Amino acid sequence: MRPLYAKLTNRAMKRALKGVNTPDAVLSIGEHGVIPDPIFIYQDHCFGHGLEMYRETGQMPHGWSGVPISVLERRADMQAQAYAACSGVLTMSRWNADFLIRSGLVPASKVHAVHAGINVPVEAPSVTLLQEKRRRNERTILFVGREFYRKGGDLVVAAFEQAKKIAPRPMRLIVAGPKRWPLRGAIPEHVEFVGDEPFLALREHMRKADVMVMPSRFEAFGIVFIESLAAGTPVIGRRNFAMPEMITHGHNGMLLESDDVESLASMIVSVIESDSIAQTCFDESHAVASYYSWDRVADDITAVIQGSR
Repeated sequence: MRPLYAKLTNRAMKRALKGVNTPDAVLSIGEHGVIPDPIFIYQDHCFGHGLEMYRETGQMPHGWSGVPISVLERRADMQAQAYAACSGVLTMSRWNADFLIRSGLVPASKVHAVHAGINVPVEAPSVTLLQEKRRRNERTILFVGREFYRKGGDLVVAAFEQAKKIAPRPMRLIVAGPKRWPLRGAIPEHVEFVGDEPFLALREHMRKADVMVMPSRFEAFGIVFIESLAAGTPVIGRRNFAMPEMITHGHNGMLLESDDVESLASMIVSVIESDSIAQTCFDESHAVASYYSWDRVADDITAVIQGSR
């Protein structure tokens, strides 16, 4: 966040580059300042975008609270200088790419939305699994997020309590991510808290759930959405940030407009009872896994770099 740290990081990068042959290009994961070599920046968010969000909503992006606005503005200026000197910016989302272009920070010809890849190992859903999920009487809702409040976990638990009252069949909620139960009081009935689990355990929860719900209040991308869709499981997110790029309302899940718990409860019931959404997610799971792979991202990044020479 702070300019001093950014300067130290830039010096470290320059020192590292002195020890290697002159590269065709440098790929910087995040922005680390100006260097003499051609540099491409791969990012999910930027300081200018976060400051715009703060000015419009009064809310800071995740991790920014406690940092003075003046410091963030100086850091944004440094980042703008890096953008002006770079050969291209590769973004995880169209949402971030569109900001860079409309703000004038980077020319459209230098902005490339390459998206991101799946971190949880993919196991394609089978017809048998889909049939078993649709036949069982109980429906399973999954929430995943270490940063419980930012990811909307409090909304999911509250909506689950309301959804139980209107759902035509029993439901259970699995909460994964936080190391400890994050809300006051005892864990509610029919809520299973599994904590911070490894990728393979999360994969099984995603495969077996009827919906993954994560209405994040701030989400620069949201890899868990594509991981769930690759597992054939519908998702519910928020109509904001990059989430609408992955979720088509009524097609492979639903998008929440606000923090309205009743609306979220209604969406949960609608999605878990929808055979058509379940079938669509099953049919599209292979395409999701194929596109949102790090191999594909790497190929696209390489093509961008080669095309700029």
